[in-house]
Amino acid sequence: LEDGAIRAISQKDATRAFRMLAAAELAEPQSAAVQLRWARALLEVGLGDAAHQRARKALELQPDDPRTLLEVGMVLQHNGTG
Repeated sequence: LEDGAIRAISQKDATRAFRMLAAAELAEPQSAAVQLRWARALLEVGLGDAAHQRARKALELQPDDPRTLLEVGMVLQHNGTG
């Protein structure tokens, strides 16, 4: 999933990437990794506020995971427009 979603975003196909991420979220609604993928994709298209919300949700799901903490920090350093 991640490679496909990242490839879609890099090819400026946000619709396809968002569809893939939505399917992943339905399959794994409690996955911090999926929330972080959402956050990165949203940042890529300039939706920083939405990315921040996804990052915070990932943090709620895995508050003690070092990788989650690192990635959330990276997302939150961006402003509201990505």
